[in-house]
Amino acid sequence: MDFIEKVKDIDLPYNFILKKADIKKNIYGFKTESFIFDNFIYSKKTGAMLDDKQNFYAPLKDLNSLDDIKKILNLGKQSLV
Repeated sequence: MDFIEKVKDIDLPYNFILKKADIKKNIYGFKTESFIFDNFIYSKKTGAMLDDKQNFYAPLKDLNSLDDIKKILNLGKQSLV
């Protein structure tokens, strides 16, 4: 939690991502995204976990994403026991 407190107020850079804007037509546009990985430069050490995507991937796209986040948090609690 110390690391979260350290980086919580840091403005992350925007990454410009080329995305398809219309599925039926060949129309593309740029979307801006920030990635939590951009905070790694402020960390004394980093690590990684490897597992199946459905066990750890939870994009924050809309309010429906909250169910995915709850699932990930519950998995984390189970692995700490």
